[in-house]
Amino acid sequence: MRLVGGKDYYDSALSYGRDDNTVFIRDDHRVMDDSILGKPDDVRLSISGPRLRTVLGLGDSYDHFRHRHRDQNYKIGRLVVMFCGKLHYGLVVHAESYESGYQSIAFYFWQPEKFEEWLESTGLQIATDAIRWERSDPQALAKLFATVDASSAQMEWLITNMVTIAIRMPTARYERHSTTWEINPARLKEVEFFRKINAYQAFQEIEMWVGGVLPQISPDMAAIDDATRLAKHGFDKTSFRKAKAKAK
Repeated sequence: MRLVGGKDYYDSALSYGRDDNTVFIRDDHRVMDDSILGKPDDVRLSISGPRLRTVLGLGDSYDHFRHRHRDQNYKIGRLVVMFCGKLHYGLVVHAESYESGYQSIAFYFWQPEKFEEWLESTGLQIATDAIRWERSDPQALAKLFATVDASSAQMEWLITNMVTIAIRMPTARYERHSTTWEINPARLKEVEFFRKINAYQAFQEIEMWVGGVLPQISPDMAAIDDATRLAKHGFDKTSFRKAKAKAK
């Protein structure tokens, strides 16, 4: 498969060879709203630790809490990647502390056990003995890290619009963006999606999706501008201009 535009972690699989008849075009400027792909449902998760008990409402926007015992601030939200017809859910955490000079450090989680390990490393845990009104959803972790098939309406839209990858980051609370999904971006490495699907598997799935599900495009016409096409055939900007007559 030929990759056009940007770089991502699964590009390393090109070392195994490629078929130029299949082309995947990435675009870091294409966005859309929630009207088709939707937004994550709210999930209540209770967190506890030394002098801390809080209930997070994790949905389409970030929730915040402060761990005073360690002088740390946290911002947590649900992250979604639509990848080759499947919705993959994860969490992104932005941590600020005195030790880091209150610079935000991002952590991405795609497996519940990794999130629980991180909580433990910060002196926190998922509360299981919370009082009734703050008890978290018993299926919270399963929902937060679920992988589900796209609906028939979503699949139709993905195919019609040539969408292979879409990423939705959580928004700021009470802020409603009109463009929250990034379409076919080269950003999977940034959100550490390799922790969910390794480079070789990701490349294979993209190749099968682009070559077997999406409408085909001509490899020669994929993202090649006029200047590049002319140079490829040995022409330059003066090739089709009449030379100026020399003065007698």
